[in-house]
Amino acid sequence: MTGSNLVLPYAAEDSGRKTRFSEAMEVAALICITEAERKKKQGLLGGAAETLTFLSKLYYPLWAIPWEKNCLLIDGMGTVSDNILYFKPPDVEAFIEHLRRSATVQELYHSTLRSHRETFSGFTSQTEIPIEGFITEKELLSDMLAFIKNSPAKTTSSDLKPTSSIQPKIDKENAAKISEKVLGHYSKLQSEIKGLQFAIDTVSEETKTHVDKLRQELEQIREKYEDKISAVRTEVEKRKEELEKERDKKIEKITVTNKKEANVRLTERKKWERELLTLEQNKSEYEKRKALRKRKNDEIGEARWDARIRNVKNQISTVKGKIKALSEFINRSNKEAEKTTKNLHGTYRKLIDKENWKIIDLENLRDSEVEKKGKEIETLQRETLTITDKIERLIEQKRGRSSILKEATIPWKTENLTLIHVPFYLIQYAAEKKKRYRLRPPVVARGCEGFAMKIRSFVKKANINTLLKPRSKALEKILNSFEEKLKSDEGVKRKLDQLGTLHNLLTSADFKEKVKKGIEELEVEGWIKPEEKASIINTLSTN
Repeated sequence: MTGSNLVLPYAAEDSGRKTRFSEAMEVAALICITEAERKKKQGLLGGAAETLTFLSKLYYPLWAIPWEKNCLLIDGMGTVSDNILYFKPPDVEAFIEHLRRSATVQELYHSTLRSHRETFSGFTSQTEIPIEGFITEKELLSDMLAFIKNSPAKTTSSDLKPTSSIQPKIDKENAAKISEKVLGHYSKLQSEIKGLQFAIDTVSEETKTHVDKLRQELEQIREKYEDKISAVRTEVEKRKEELEKERDKKIEKITVTNKKEANVRLTERKKWERELLTLEQNKSEYEKRKALRKRKNDEIGEARWDARIRNVKNQISTVKGKIKALSEFINRSNKEAEKTTKNLHGTYRKLIDKENWKIIDLENLRDSEVEKKGKEIETLQRETLTITDKIERLIEQKRGRSSILKEATIPWKTENLTLIHVPFYLIQYAAEKKKRYRLRPPVVARGCEGFAMKIRSFVKKANINTLLKPRSKALEKILNSFEEKLKSDEGVKRKLDQLGTLHNLLTSADFKEKVKKGIEELEVEGWIKPEEKASIINTLSTN
Protein backbone atom coordinates (compact mmCIF):
# COMPACT_ATOMS: atom_id res chain seq x y z
CA MET A 1 0.00 0.00 0.00
CA THR A 2 1.47 3.35 -1.03
CA GLY A 3 1.62 6.11 1.54
CA SER A 4 1.74 9.85 2.08
CA ASN A 5 2.34 12.29 4.91
CA LEU A 6 0.07 14.86 6.50
CA VAL A 7 1.81 17.47 8.65
CA LEU A 8 -0.45 19.38 11.05
CA PRO A 9 0.34 22.80 12.57
CA TYR A 10 1.01 23.15 16.27
CA ALA A 11 -1.07 26.25 16.89
CA ALA A 12 -4.43 27.08 15.39
CA GLU A 13 -5.82 30.57 15.60
CA ASP A 14 -8.96 31.27 17.58
CA SER A 15 -11.75 33.11 15.78
CA GLY A 16 -11.23 36.00 18.24
CA ARG A 17 -7.72 36.73 17.04
CA LYS A 18 -7.28 39.79 14.85
CA THR A 19 -3.63 39.21 13.98
CA ARG A 20 -1.71 36.16 12.82
CA PHE A 21 -0.15 34.02 15.54
CA SER A 22 3.37 33.74 14.16
CA GLU A 23 5.92 30.98 14.64
CA ALA A 24 8.01 33.44 16.66
CA MET A 25 5.08 34.06 19.03
CA GLU A 26 4.63 30.31 19.35
CA VAL A 27 8.26 29.74 20.36
CA ALA A 28 8.28 32.75 22.70
CA ALA A 29 5.08 31.59 24.45
CA LEU A 30 6.53 28.07 24.84
CA ILE A 31 9.73 29.54 26.34
CA CYS A 32 7.58 31.42 28.89
CA ILE A 33 5.64 28.28 29.82
CA THR A 34 8.79 26.13 29.92
CA GLU A 35 10.60 28.55 32.19
CA ALA A 36 7.54 28.87 34.44
CA GLU A 37 7.44 25.08 34.91
CA ARG A 38 11.16 24.75 35.60
CA LYS A 39 11.88 23.93 39.25
CA LYS A 40 13.93 26.61 41.02
CA LYS A 41 15.98 26.10 44.14
CA GLN A 42 13.91 26.97 47.19
CA GLY A 43 15.64 27.38 50.51
CA LEU A 44 18.39 25.21 51.96
CA LEU A 45 16.52 21.93 51.54
CA GLY A 46 14.73 22.77 48.30
CA GLY A 47 16.97 20.60 46.11
CA ALA A 48 19.00 21.58 43.09
CA ALA A 49 17.47 23.88 40.54
CA GLU A 50 16.56 22.37 37.16
CA THR A 51 18.15 23.46 33.93
CA LEU A 52 16.38 23.41 30.62
CA THR A 53 18.38 21.02 28.40
CA PHE A 54 16.21 21.06 25.33
CA LEU A 55 12.97 22.36 23.88
CA SER A 56 12.12 20.52 20.69
CA LYS A 57 9.18 20.54 18.34
CA LEU A 58 8.50 16.89 17.50
CA TYR A 59 5.73 15.06 15.72
CA TYR A 60 3.67 12.20 17.10
CA PRO A 61 2.68 9.60 14.46
CA LEU A 62 -0.92 8.59 13.74
CA TRP A 63 -1.79 6.43 10.76
CA ALA A 64 -4.88 7.23 8.67
CA ILE A 65 -5.92 4.18 6.69
CA PRO A 66 -8.59 4.58 3.99
CA TRP A 67 -11.80 2.63 4.38
CA GLU A 68 -14.40 3.45 1.72
CA LYS A 69 -15.09 7.19 2.14
CA ASN A 70 -13.70 7.27 5.68
CA CYS A 71 -10.48 6.26 7.34
CA LEU A 72 -9.32 4.44 10.44
CA LEU A 73 -6.86 6.01 12.85
CA ILE A 74 -4.03 3.93 14.27
CA ASP A 75 -1.80 5.20 17.06
CA GLY A 76 1.68 4.80 15.57
CA MET A 77 3.28 4.48 19.02
CA GLY A 78 0.70 2.01 20.36
CA THR A 79 0.01 4.28 23.33
CA VAL A 80 -3.71 3.73 22.73
CA SER A 81 -5.13 0.30 22.00
CA ASP A 82 -8.57 -1.23 22.09
CA ASN A 83 -10.31 -4.58 22.02
CA ILE A 84 -12.96 -5.72 19.59
CA LEU A 85 -15.67 -7.66 21.38
CA TYR A 86 -16.64 -10.64 19.24
CA PHE A 87 -19.74 -12.77 19.76
CA LYS A 88 -19.69 -16.13 18.01
CA PRO A 89 -23.07 -16.92 16.42
CA PRO A 90 -24.76 -20.35 16.48
CA ASP A 91 -23.93 -22.81 13.68
CA VAL A 92 -26.14 -21.48 10.88
CA GLU A 93 -24.98 -24.04 8.34
CA ALA A 94 -25.90 -26.95 10.62
CA PHE A 95 -29.31 -25.39 11.22
CA ILE A 96 -29.99 -24.96 7.49
CA GLU A 97 -28.76 -28.48 6.71
CA HIS A 98 -31.07 -29.88 9.39
CA LEU A 99 -33.99 -27.96 7.91
CA ARG A 100 -33.33 -29.22 4.42
CA ARG A 101 -32.95 -32.85 5.50
CA SER A 102 -36.37 -32.73 7.15
CA ALA A 103 -38.08 -30.52 4.57
CA THR A 104 -39.91 -33.30 2.72
CA VAL A 105 -41.90 -34.56 5.72
CA GLN A 106 -44.08 -32.07 7.53
CA GLU A 107 -44.03 -33.88 10.90
CA LEU A 108 -40.25 -34.24 10.74
CA TYR A 109 -39.88 -30.59 9.72
CA HIS A 110 -42.03 -29.50 12.64
CA SER A 111 -39.93 -31.64 14.98
CA THR A 112 -36.80 -29.94 13.61
CA LEU A 113 -38.25 -26.50 14.35
CA ARG A 114 -39.03 -27.56 17.92
CA SER A 115 -35.50 -28.92 18.37
CA HIS A 116 -34.03 -25.53 17.32
CA ARG A 117 -36.31 -23.42 19.47
CA GLU A 118 -33.39 -22.37 21.70
CA THR A 119 -30.58 -22.57 19.11
CA PHE A 120 -30.61 -18.81 18.49
CA SER A 121 -31.39 -17.69 22.05
CA GLY A 122 -27.92 -16.18 22.26
CA PHE A 123 -24.36 -16.27 21.01
CA THR A 124 -22.31 -19.37 21.75
CA SER A 125 -19.25 -17.55 23.08
CA GLN A 126 -17.67 -14.14 23.62
CA THR A 127 -14.08 -13.17 22.79
CA GLU A 128 -12.04 -9.99 23.15
CA ILE A 129 -9.76 -9.40 20.17
CA PRO A 130 -6.91 -6.99 21.05
CA ILE A 131 -6.15 -4.42 18.32
CA GLU A 132 -2.89 -2.57 18.99
CA GLY A 133 -3.08 1.15 18.32
CA PHE A 134 -6.73 1.06 17.23
CA ILE A 135 -8.32 4.44 18.11
CA THR A 136 -12.04 4.21 18.87
CA GLU A 137 -12.62 7.09 21.32
CA LYS A 138 -15.29 9.28 19.73
CA GLU A 139 -13.98 12.52 21.23
CA LEU A 140 -10.48 11.93 19.85
CA LEU A 141 -11.82 10.94 16.43
CA SER A 142 -14.00 14.04 16.33
CA ASP A 143 -11.15 16.29 17.45
CA MET A 144 -8.75 14.83 14.88
CA LEU A 145 -11.28 15.36 12.08
CA ALA A 146 -11.68 19.01 13.13
CA PHE A 147 -7.89 19.30 13.47
CA ILE A 148 -7.37 18.03 9.92
CA LYS A 149 -10.18 19.99 8.27
CA ASN A 150 -9.66 23.29 10.07
CA SER A 151 -5.88 23.48 9.81
CA PRO A 152 -3.70 24.53 6.89
CA ALA A 153 -2.23 21.03 6.90
CA LYS A 154 0.33 19.94 4.36
CA THR A 155 0.11 16.60 2.55
CA THR A 156 3.32 15.31 1.01
CA SER A 157 4.64 12.13 -0.51
CA SER A 158 5.77 9.24 1.66
CA ASP A 159 9.41 10.28 1.29
CA LEU A 160 8.88 13.85 2.49
CA LYS A 161 8.19 14.07 6.18
CA PRO A 162 9.45 16.22 9.07
CA THR A 163 12.88 15.16 10.26
CA SER A 164 11.69 15.62 13.83
CA SER A 165 8.92 13.06 13.51
CA ILE A 166 9.08 10.15 15.93
CA GLN A 167 9.77 6.86 14.18
CA PRO A 168 6.49 4.92 14.57
CA LYS A 169 6.61 1.78 16.69
CA ILE A 170 3.86 0.49 14.42
CA ASP A 171 5.32 0.86 10.93
CA LYS A 172 3.39 1.17 7.67
CA GLU A 173 3.23 -2.58 7.06
CA ASN A 174 1.96 -3.31 10.58
CA ALA A 175 -0.51 -0.43 10.40
CA ALA A 176 -1.85 -1.93 7.17
CA LYS A 177 -2.09 -5.35 8.87
CA ILE A 178 -3.97 -3.81 11.81
CA SER A 179 -6.42 -2.14 9.43
CA GLU A 180 -6.81 -5.42 7.55
CA LYS A 181 -7.59 -7.08 10.88
CA VAL A 182 -10.27 -4.49 11.64
CA LEU A 183 -11.71 -4.53 8.12
CA GLY A 184 -11.51 -8.32 8.07
CA HIS A 185 -13.50 -8.44 11.30
CA TYR A 186 -16.02 -6.01 9.83
CA SER A 187 -16.32 -8.22 6.73
CA LYS A 188 -16.77 -11.23 8.99
CA LEU A 189 -19.59 -9.45 10.82
CA GLN A 190 -21.26 -8.63 7.48
CA SER A 191 -20.87 -12.24 6.38
CA GLU A 192 -22.36 -13.49 9.64
CA ILE A 193 -25.25 -11.03 9.30
CA LYS A 194 -25.87 -12.36 5.79
CA GLY A 195 -25.66 -15.91 7.11
CA LEU A 196 -28.18 -15.19 9.87
CA GLN A 197 -30.44 -13.41 7.37
CA PHE A 198 -30.12 -16.41 5.06
CA ALA A 199 -31.21 -18.61 7.96
CA ILE A 200 -34.30 -16.41 8.38
CA ASP A 201 -35.03 -16.53 4.64
CA THR A 202 -34.52 -20.30 4.52
CA VAL A 203 -36.71 -21.20 7.50
CA SER A 204 -39.36 -18.69 6.36
CA GLU A 205 -39.38 -20.14 2.84
CA GLU A 206 -39.47 -23.75 4.04
CA THR A 207 -42.27 -22.95 6.46
CA LYS A 208 -44.17 -21.12 3.72
CA THR A 209 -43.89 -24.23 1.53
CA HIS A 210 -45.32 -26.41 4.30
CA VAL A 211 -48.00 -23.86 5.16
CA ASP A 212 -49.05 -23.60 1.50
CA LYS A 213 -49.27 -27.39 1.33
CA LEU A 214 -51.32 -27.53 4.52
CA ARG A 215 -53.64 -24.84 3.17
CA GLN A 216 -54.13 -26.87 0.00
CA GLU A 217 -54.93 -29.93 2.13
CA LEU A 218 -57.32 -27.79 4.16
CA GLU A 219 -59.14 -26.71 0.99
CA GLN A 220 -59.26 -30.33 -0.18
CA ILE A 221 -60.82 -31.31 3.14
CA ARG A 222 -63.46 -28.62 2.73
CA GLU A 223 -64.21 -29.69 -0.85
CA LYS A 224 -64.37 -33.39 0.07
CA TYR A 225 -66.79 -32.80 2.91
CA GLU A 226 -68.79 -30.30 0.91
CA ASP A 227 -69.52 -33.03 -1.67
CA LYS A 228 -70.37 -35.56 1.04
CA ILE A 229 -72.54 -33.16 2.97
CA SER A 230 -74.37 -32.09 -0.19
CA ALA A 231 -75.16 -35.72 -1.11
CA VAL A 232 -76.21 -36.63 2.44
CA ARG A 233 -78.27 -33.46 2.77
CA THR A 234 -80.28 -34.48 -0.32
CA GLU A 235 -80.90 -37.96 1.13
CA VAL A 236 -81.71 -36.55 4.55
CA GLU A 237 -84.22 -34.04 3.19
CA LYS A 238 -85.93 -36.78 1.22
CA ARG A 239 -86.06 -39.10 4.24
CA LYS A 240 -87.32 -36.29 6.49
CA GLU A 241 -90.09 -35.60 4.04
CA GLU A 242 -91.05 -39.30 4.05
CA LEU A 243 -91.01 -39.41 7.86
CA GLU A 244 -93.14 -36.30 8.11
CA LYS A 245 -95.69 -37.75 5.68
CA GLU A 246 -95.71 -41.05 7.58
CA ARG A 247 -96.18 -39.23 10.87
CA ASP A 248 -98.93 -37.02 9.53
CA LYS A 249 -100.71 -40.06 8.06
CA LYS A 250 -100.69 -41.90 11.37
CA ILE A 251 -101.83 -38.82 13.23
CA GLU A 252 -104.61 -38.31 10.74
CA LYS A 253 -105.75 -41.94 11.15
CA ILE A 254 -105.76 -41.64 14.94
CA THR A 255 -107.63 -38.34 14.70
CA VAL A 256 -110.28 -39.77 12.35
CA THR A 257 -110.78 -42.93 14.45
CA ASN A 258 -110.99 -40.95 17.66
CA LYS A 259 -113.36 -38.43 16.11
CA LYS A 260 -115.61 -41.20 14.78
CA GLU A 261 -115.72 -42.93 18.13
CA ALA A 262 -116.28 -39.63 19.91
CA ASN A 263 -119.14 -38.74 17.59
CA VAL A 264 -120.90 -42.02 18.43
CA ARG A 265 -120.52 -41.33 22.11
CA LEU A 266 -121.58 -37.71 21.66
CA THR A 267 -124.75 -38.83 19.84
CA GLU A 268 -125.52 -41.29 22.59
CA ARG A 269 -124.86 -38.70 25.26
CA LYS A 270 -127.16 -36.21 23.54
CA LYS A 271 -129.89 -38.84 23.49
CA TRP A 272 -129.47 -39.40 27.21
CA GLU A 273 -129.31 -35.66 27.81
CA ARG A 274 -132.71 -35.35 26.06
CA GLU A 275 -133.98 -38.25 28.17
CA LEU A 276 -132.68 -36.51 31.29
CA LEU A 277 -134.47 -33.33 30.30
CA THR A 278 -137.75 -35.26 29.89
CA LEU A 279 -137.27 -36.96 33.26
CA GLU A 280 -136.53 -33.67 34.93
CA GLN A 281 -139.71 -32.24 33.42
CA ASN A 282 -141.72 -35.30 34.58
CA LYS A 283 -140.27 -35.00 38.05
CA SER A 284 -141.28 -31.36 38.19
CA GLU A 285 -144.82 -32.26 37.00
CA TYR A 286 -145.07 -35.12 39.52
CA GLU A 287 -144.00 -32.84 42.34
CA LYS A 288 -146.74 -30.35 41.37
CA ARG A 289 -149.41 -33.08 41.31
CA LYS A 290 -148.20 -34.41 44.64
CA ALA A 291 -148.46 -30.95 46.12
CA LEU A 292 -152.03 -30.66 44.73
CA ARG A 293 -153.05 -33.97 46.30
CA LYS A 294 -151.53 -32.88 49.52
CA ARG A 295 -153.52 -29.67 49.56
CA LYS A 296 -156.69 -31.77 49.01
CA ASN A 297 -155.64 -34.15 51.76
CA ASP A 298 -155.70 -37.00 49.25
CA GLU A 299 -153.29 -39.28 50.94
CA ILE A 300 -153.74 -42.09 48.48
CA GLY A 301 -153.19 -39.78 45.54
CA GLU A 302 -150.19 -38.17 47.31
CA ALA A 303 -148.70 -41.60 47.94
CA ARG A 304 -149.16 -42.59 44.30
CA TRP A 305 -147.38 -39.45 43.01
CA ASP A 306 -144.71 -39.87 45.63
CA ALA A 307 -144.02 -43.37 44.26
CA ARG A 308 -143.76 -41.96 40.75
CA ILE A 309 -141.39 -39.24 41.93
CA ARG A 310 -139.12 -41.84 43.50
CA ASN A 311 -139.20 -43.86 40.34
CA VAL A 312 -138.35 -40.85 38.14
CA LYS A 313 -135.51 -39.88 40.46
CA ASN A 314 -134.07 -43.34 40.11
CA GLN A 315 -134.31 -42.99 36.35
CA ILE A 316 -132.69 -39.52 36.49
CA SER A 317 -129.82 -40.91 38.55
CA THR A 318 -129.32 -43.77 36.08
CA VAL A 319 -129.38 -41.39 33.08
CA LYS A 320 -126.91 -39.02 34.76
CA GLY A 321 -124.62 -41.97 35.39
CA LYS A 322 -124.78 -42.88 31.71
CA ILE A 323 -124.11 -39.26 30.66
CA LYS A 324 -121.17 -39.03 33.05
CA ALA A 325 -119.75 -42.31 31.82
CA LEU A 326 -120.07 -41.18 28.22
CA SER A 327 -118.42 -37.80 29.00
CA GLU A 328 -115.56 -39.51 30.80
CA PHE A 329 -115.13 -41.92 27.93
CA ILE A 330 -115.02 -39.05 25.42
CA ASN A 331 -112.47 -37.12 27.54
CA ARG A 332 -110.38 -40.21 28.05
CA SER A 333 -110.50 -41.02 24.38
CA ASN A 334 -109.45 -37.47 23.44
CA LYS A 335 -106.57 -37.53 25.89
CA GLU A 336 -105.40 -40.88 24.65
CA ALA A 337 -105.56 -39.61 21.07
CA GLU A 338 -103.67 -36.46 22.09
CA LYS A 339 -101.07 -38.51 23.94
CA THR A 340 -100.66 -40.87 21.04
CA THR A 341 -100.29 -37.90 18.70
CA LYS A 342 -97.73 -36.33 21.00
CA ASN A 343 -95.80 -39.57 21.22
CA LEU A 344 -95.85 -39.85 17.48
CA HIS A 345 -94.48 -36.31 17.17
CA GLY A 346 -91.71 -37.17 19.65
CA THR A 347 -90.87 -40.44 17.94
CA TYR A 348 -90.68 -38.88 14.52
CA ARG A 349 -88.82 -35.84 15.83
CA LYS A 350 -86.13 -38.21 17.06
CA LEU A 351 -86.10 -39.95 13.69
CA ILE A 352 -85.82 -36.58 11.92
CA ASP A 353 -83.11 -35.42 14.34
CA LYS A 354 -81.25 -38.63 13.66
CA GLU A 355 -81.35 -37.79 9.97
CA ASN A 356 -80.15 -34.22 10.69
CA TRP A 357 -77.27 -35.62 12.73
CA LYS A 358 -76.01 -37.34 9.64
CA ILE A 359 -75.24 -33.85 8.28
CA ILE A 360 -74.10 -32.46 11.63
CA ASP A 361 -71.71 -35.37 12.15
CA LEU A 362 -70.15 -34.78 8.78
CA GLU A 363 -69.88 -31.03 9.48
CA ASN A 364 -68.26 -31.77 12.85
CA LEU A 365 -65.80 -34.15 11.20
CA ARG A 366 -65.03 -31.51 8.60
CA ASP A 367 -64.60 -28.77 11.22
CA SER A 368 -62.39 -31.06 13.31
CA GLU A 369 -60.09 -31.83 10.41
CA VAL A 370 -60.05 -28.17 9.31
CA GLU A 371 -59.24 -27.07 12.87
CA LYS A 372 -56.47 -29.65 13.10
CA LYS A 373 -54.89 -28.38 9.88
CA GLY A 374 -55.36 -24.80 11.04
CA LYS A 375 -53.56 -25.58 14.31
CA GLU A 376 -50.74 -27.24 12.38
CA ILE A 377 -50.39 -24.07 10.28
CA GLU A 378 -50.56 -21.84 13.35
CA THR A 379 -48.00 -23.96 15.23
CA LEU A 380 -45.58 -23.98 12.28
CA GLN A 381 -45.87 -20.22 11.91
CA ARG A 382 -45.50 -19.65 15.66
CA GLU A 383 -42.44 -21.91 15.92
CA THR A 384 -40.91 -20.20 12.89
CA LEU A 385 -41.64 -16.72 14.27
CA THR A 386 -40.04 -17.69 17.59
CA ILE A 387 -36.86 -18.71 15.79
CA THR A 388 -36.78 -15.77 13.34
CA ASP A 389 -37.39 -13.24 16.14
CA LYS A 390 -34.39 -14.62 18.02
CA ILE A 391 -32.24 -14.55 14.88
CA GLU A 392 -33.34 -10.94 14.26
CA ARG A 393 -32.12 -10.01 17.74
CA LEU A 394 -28.75 -11.60 17.00
CA ILE A 395 -28.59 -9.71 13.69
CA GLU A 396 -29.34 -6.43 15.48
CA GLN A 397 -26.49 -7.10 17.90
CA LYS A 398 -24.17 -7.91 14.98
CA ARG A 399 -25.24 -4.71 13.25
CA GLY A 400 -24.55 -2.86 16.48
CA ARG A 401 -21.00 -4.27 16.55
CA SER A 402 -20.61 -3.29 12.88
CA SER A 403 -21.81 0.23 13.65
CA ILE A 404 -19.26 0.50 16.45
CA LEU A 405 -16.50 -0.26 13.94
CA LYS A 406 -17.96 2.16 11.39
CA GLU A 407 -18.19 4.84 14.05
CA ALA A 408 -14.51 4.28 14.88
CA THR A 409 -13.59 6.19 11.71
CA ILE A 410 -13.47 9.78 10.58
CA PRO A 411 -15.21 11.01 7.40
CA TRP A 412 -11.98 12.10 5.80
CA LYS A 413 -11.18 10.57 2.44
CA THR A 414 -7.59 9.77 1.59
CA GLU A 415 -6.47 7.71 -1.36
CA ASN A 416 -3.39 6.26 0.36
CA LEU A 417 -2.28 5.15 3.76
CA THR A 418 -1.29 8.44 5.36
CA LEU A 419 1.05 9.13 8.25
CA ILE A 420 -0.37 12.07 10.19
CA HIS A 421 2.31 14.06 12.01
CA VAL A 422 0.76 15.59 15.12
CA PRO A 423 3.07 18.34 16.50
CA PHE A 424 3.96 18.71 20.15
CA TYR A 425 6.78 20.26 22.12
CA LEU A 426 9.06 17.97 24.11
CA ILE A 427 10.76 19.64 27.05
CA GLN A 428 13.61 18.11 29.04
CA TYR A 429 14.79 19.41 32.41
CA ALA A 430 17.91 18.16 34.19
CA ALA A 431 18.94 18.37 37.85
CA GLU A 432 21.64 16.31 39.58
CA LYS A 433 21.80 13.76 36.74
CA LYS A 434 18.00 13.34 36.83
CA LYS A 435 15.87 14.11 33.81
CA ARG A 436 12.25 15.24 33.71
CA TYR A 437 10.08 15.45 30.61
CA ARG A 438 7.05 17.52 29.73
CA LEU A 439 4.97 17.30 26.57
CA ARG A 440 2.98 20.29 25.35
CA PRO A 441 0.09 19.23 23.06
CA PRO A 442 -1.23 21.25 20.07
CA VAL A 443 -2.97 24.46 21.07
CA VAL A 444 -5.42 27.14 20.01
CA ALA A 445 -3.99 30.67 20.23
CA ARG A 446 -6.61 33.02 21.62
CA GLY A 447 -6.94 36.73 21.07
CA CYS A 448 -6.34 39.04 24.05
CA GLU A 449 -9.64 40.89 23.56
CA GLY A 450 -12.24 40.03 26.15
CA PHE A 451 -9.75 38.76 28.73
CA ALA A 452 -9.50 40.81 31.91
CA MET A 453 -6.27 39.16 32.97
CA LYS A 454 -3.07 39.93 30.98
CA ILE A 455 0.29 38.25 31.25
CA ARG A 456 1.99 40.00 34.17
CA SER A 457 5.16 37.94 34.35
CA PHE A 458 6.70 35.30 32.15
CA VAL A 459 6.92 33.01 35.21
CA LYS A 460 3.17 32.97 35.62
CA LYS A 461 2.23 30.11 33.34
CA ALA A 462 -1.50 30.39 34.03
CA ASN A 463 -1.68 33.53 31.95
CA ILE A 464 0.26 32.03 29.06
CA ASN A 465 -1.98 29.01 29.31
CA THR A 466 -4.87 31.40 28.87
CA LEU A 467 -3.28 32.39 25.60
CA LEU A 468 -2.52 28.81 24.55
CA LYS A 469 -5.48 26.55 25.13
CA PRO A 470 -4.97 22.79 24.48
CA ARG A 471 -6.67 22.01 21.21
CA SER A 472 -8.03 18.60 22.24
CA LYS A 473 -8.41 17.10 25.69
CA ALA A 474 -8.50 13.62 24.14
CA LEU A 475 -5.26 14.22 22.23
CA GLU A 476 -3.72 15.78 25.34
CA LYS A 477 -4.68 12.60 27.22
CA ILE A 478 -2.78 10.44 24.70
CA LEU A 479 0.33 12.64 24.90
CA ASN A 480 0.15 12.58 28.71
CA SER A 481 0.04 8.78 28.56
CA PHE A 482 3.01 8.86 26.20
CA GLU A 483 4.80 11.13 28.66
CA GLU A 484 4.20 8.57 31.42
CA LYS A 485 5.57 5.89 29.09
CA LEU A 486 8.91 7.73 29.00
CA LYS A 487 9.33 6.93 32.70
CA SER A 488 9.25 3.17 32.15
CA ASP A 489 10.26 2.53 28.54
CA GLU A 490 14.02 3.15 28.31
CA GLY A 491 14.08 2.41 24.57
CA VAL A 492 11.50 5.06 23.74
CA LYS A 493 13.09 7.53 26.16
CA ARG A 494 16.52 7.02 24.56
CA LYS A 495 15.14 7.62 21.06
CA LEU A 496 13.30 10.77 22.16
CA ASP A 497 16.43 12.02 23.91
CA GLN A 498 18.33 11.67 20.65
CA LEU A 499 15.53 13.26 18.61
CA GLY A 500 15.01 16.08 21.13
CA THR A 501 18.73 16.83 21.28
CA LEU A 502 19.03 16.79 17.49
CA HIS A 503 16.15 19.25 17.05
CA ASN A 504 16.75 21.37 20.15
CA LEU A 505 15.45 24.89 19.48
CA LEU A 506 17.75 26.26 22.17
CA THR A 507 20.81 25.45 20.04
CA SER A 508 19.39 26.65 16.73
CA ALA A 509 21.16 29.63 15.07
CA ASP A 510 18.09 31.88 14.93
CA PHE A 511 16.62 30.90 18.32
CA LYS A 512 17.36 34.13 20.19
CA GLU A 513 16.23 36.32 17.32
CA LYS A 514 13.04 34.34 16.94
CA VAL A 515 12.25 34.53 20.66
CA LYS A 516 13.02 38.25 20.72
CA LYS A 517 10.67 38.85 17.82
CA GLY A 518 7.98 36.70 19.42
CA ILE A 519 8.27 38.52 22.74
CA GLU A 520 7.86 41.84 20.99
CA GLU A 521 4.72 40.57 19.22
CA LEU A 522 3.32 39.30 22.52
CA GLU A 523 3.98 42.75 24.02
CA VAL A 524 2.12 44.44 21.16
CA GLU A 525 -0.92 42.24 21.88
CA GLY A 526 -0.73 43.14 25.56
CA TRP A 527 0.24 39.71 26.91
CA ILE A 528 3.40 41.13 28.58
CA LYS A 529 4.56 44.56 29.72
CA PRO A 530 7.65 46.39 28.37
CA GLU A 531 9.68 45.76 31.52
CA GLU A 532 8.79 42.07 31.38
CA LYS A 533 9.89 41.92 27.76
CA ALA A 534 13.22 43.48 28.70
CA SER A 535 13.70 40.95 31.49
CA ILE A 536 13.07 38.02 29.15
CA ILE A 537 15.41 39.33 26.48
CA ASN A 538 18.08 39.98 29.10
CA THR A 539 17.75 36.42 30.36
CA LEU A 540 18.23 35.09 26.84
CA SER A 541 21.27 37.31 26.31
CA THR A 542 23.07 35.95 29.38
CA ASN A 543 22.59 32.29 28.32
